[in-house]
Amino acid sequence: MTGGAGNDTLFGGYGADRLTGGADADTFVSEAGSGRDMIDDFEAGRDRLVFSSLLTDGRTDEAAVLADCATTFGGAVLFDFGEGNALWLTGVSSTYGLGSDMLIV
Repeated sequence: MTGGAGNDTLFGGYGADRLTGGADADTFVSEAGSGRDMIDDFEAGRDRLVFSSLLTDGRTDEAAVLADCATTFGGAVLFDFGEGNALWLTGVSSTYGLGSDMLIV
């Protein structure tokens, strides 16, 4: 799924999806049951990650979600939420500062 010019909101949906927001500030939404998604062009400080609290097992604190679910691996950040739900941020090599780019609803 690819966004266009301007600010886009992209939902991964069920299954394995590849998301590309394009230029400008984009919002990437992950919910429980969304499967294993990959974001190709996440830019910290500009783009936003929105996670359902059902996906984060009820955790609503961004720092706790980073500590419990996020790891760096091979030049990417992996959020592993369990039960087949995961999100890869390719080209993002650190979790530092990601908490300010996250919203849990």
